[in-house]
Amino acid sequence: MYEPGFLATRIQWLRFVLRRLDAGQLFVSLGLLPLENELASRAVAAFAWAAQRRHGPLRVDEIFDERVAARFPPGTISSDLWRSELFTAAQQVVKITTVREPYRREILDETRDLLESDLARMEAIVRRGGTFYLTPEGHYTVNGRMLPMRGVIERLAPLATIYLAGVSYDPFVSRRLPMLYRIVRFDGAGIEPMRKTLAAVRPVTASQLLGTWLHSQTDRFTLGQAVSAVETALAALPPSLFVDPELRRNAKTMIRRALPLMQRWNILQRDGEHYALAPERRHPQFPFVGDIIAYQASFLAETIENVAYAPAPQSANVRIGRGEIAATSDQRL
Repeated sequence: MYEPGFLATRIQWLRFVLRRLDAGQLFVSLGLLPLENELASRAVAAFAWAAQRRHGPLRVDEIFDERVAARFPPGTISSDLWRSELFTAAQQVVKITTVREPYRREILDETRDLLESDLARMEAIVRRGGTFYLTPEGHYTVNGRMLPMRGVIERLAPLATIYLAGVSYDPFVSRRLPMLYRIVRFDGAGIEPMRKTLAAVRPVTASQLLGTWLHSQTDRFTLGQAVSAVETALAALPPSLFVDPELRRNAKTMIRRALPLMQRWNILQRDGEHYALAPERRHPQFPFVGDIIAYQASFLAETIENVAYAPAPQSANVRIGRGEIAATSDQRL
């Protein structure tokens, strides 16, 4: 967010205007504080920008090893990387090991200093009563299971009242991407109990139940069989888990909506009244997930594994909500 080109990669139709824009000062003026979160890998342009800030424009083959430098025309300098014809290649992610010395050491030292100053600033703001929203996994999961929580929580947790926002997506039931969330105050201690509680408070959705059944399904099936399987699984869920109220009210309607959409996305194949799993099962809103059926099954399995950490749905410390994300070609979670 604090380097030239960030917005151009997110707003493609304004790319020609935003390629060289550095909106860092704007974000800071709005109260959006920077946080260094790219420790070992960054875009080529990001590493080049770090070197150029100290030394001025440099040849790309001075900054990077021959493997990276070979991606660009001979004589390319760092300031060229935001030109239209080089911009896409310059946004490819490479490891810090591809950066030559002394620039690699300078970037590592700067990163270490930035991390410590970021954490100290966060601690000071929390002590003054400020609120932080953190995504503790640092990235989205591609297999449905949560990623490890990152170290910033260990610094801030002793200073704060913690609320966990358990988020579930329901990708099979609408062309738009429904998102359900549940907010729970965490009164425990420790990263692992926090992670388990976060897994347990996520809402159970129709897509999770349907995906779990389909993950073990090898034969063709009908709409009626799918509805029956989901209703059976719904009845067998541990009572302390929170289930999407719409699913509770009418599972049949949700599954009836889901199957044609899954056929449209080539997750399912249809033959008359029967459906079968397609060989490849991808969803347009989850472009980096290889098998969206396995993803949903793993997601629900992890929630159930941690059911002992689930607070009662009627708890006064619980808030729930539902929303939708418009379907776009470059949706990221």
